[in-house]
Amino acid sequence: MLQTLRPYQERAKRRTRARMARDRRVLLVLPTGAGKTTIAASIIEDACARGDNAPNRVLFVAHRMELVGQCSRRLDSNGLTQHGIIMGSNPRRRPHAPVQVASIQTLVRRQKTIDPPPALIVIDEAHRTGSVSYQNLLDRYPDAYVLGLTATPWRLDKQGLGRIFGSMIQGVSYAELIAAGHLVPAKVYCPWQPDLKGVPIVGGDYSIDKLRDQYLESHSARQMLEWWQRVANGKRTIAFASGVQHSKFIADLFQGAGIAAEHIDANTPEKVRRDILGRLERGEVQIVSNCGVLCEGWDCPPVEVCILARPTKSLSLFMQMAGRILRPWELDGERKERAIVLDFAAAVLYHGWPTKDRRWSLDDRKGEKKDREDSPVKVCPECYAVIASGYRTCPQCGATCVEEENVDGKGGSALVEVLEADVEKTRKRRIEAWLRDNGFRERWR
Repeated sequence: MLQTLRPYQERAKRRTRARMARDRRVLLVLPTGAGKTTIAASIIEDACARGDNAPNRVLFVAHRMELVGQCSRRLDSNGLTQHGIIMGSNPRRRPHAPVQVASIQTLVRRQKTIDPPPALIVIDEAHRTGSVSYQNLLDRYPDAYVLGLTATPWRLDKQGLGRIFGSMIQGVSYAELIAAGHLVPAKVYCPWQPDLKGVPIVGGDYSIDKLRDQYLESHSARQMLEWWQRVANGKRTIAFASGVQHSKFIADLFQGAGIAAEHIDANTPEKVRRDILGRLERGEVQIVSNCGVLCEGWDCPPVEVCILARPTKSLSLFMQMAGRILRPWELDGERKERAIVLDFAAAVLYHGWPTKDRRWSLDDRKGEKKDREDSPVKVCPECYAVIASGYRTCPQCGATCVEEENVDGKGGSALVEVLEADVEKTRKRRIEAWLRDNGFRERWR
């Protein structure tokens, strides 16, 4: 029995089906946590039921084994238990099942056409469809309808997905999801900003090697521990690091403070990774630090805190990381009221608020300098909460955020630049005082 769709999910499904009557390839965009796979499962059931003499074949494609397993479990929970998995030596091999959940790597490696061919192809994390692997797959089944699912339809190379999809549907806004309790609001702190001058750009984003060195040579990790203890102590946390060595360093730092913390990366064995994440979900581990593993398709609603220590020029990557902690959760009287983002990458200052409703497009963006819209924010000099630039008083701590009106001659406002040096001195004094009060001997530099 399929899960009952929420009103916005039912609306998105109707709009998608109506659009696919006109365009064979449609991209469905919904925020992380809005239930894209749930909507897809309902569409898949309808597609299978519409076969004349036999059920239509449907191919659901993902790019990582975690996503394949998650998609399979989601289909099971929605009543579509009669499906097979095409991924390596997975035991759930059912070649004659009408629905197949497949790893794109396995499909490319085997180069075997599914017979009969799928009438519908559903692609998870469809912002990746510009790659050669997905192009080869779609070329193999030119008559299939294609439904792409993503929360972030912009690519780092700024090539539009209009090359693949004929139209796009934005299913629901963050504002609607938060108001209805389907997502929680986020509180963001930015107590440290990395110096990214001189960090080379590789493939459109910051060099991981240089970022790793920059973070390991700084005092940012120590501040991560201190700020976590200050605003998020005891809450389950996921940290996004700027490299494997950096991720291990973060885990070791928290462990040294007596906090249950572990590390995972792409080379962590599947069973070990699953066990670590299971302990995080049960609350046996408080912090899991990772590098490039949990950015997409990972769900763990009890996690309330995200440590961003991975600067990126990619709006999609930023939103995917921050989106991991926005799902609501409640158990035995314990309830997640809001998510907390500890931003040690200045990502919010670059990209804007993580739950901002953006106007996505299928067009190329070659002339744009940033993957962001104008959503100016600033950091409170007292509590380091990230707030909208229009606030003159911090809504978090009540501190005065001094601004000078009309500095651009156009009626706008900006922080008074001459105060920045004084603010920096005040920041250092406050951090050093907090370190002394909490038993840390090392001076903050």
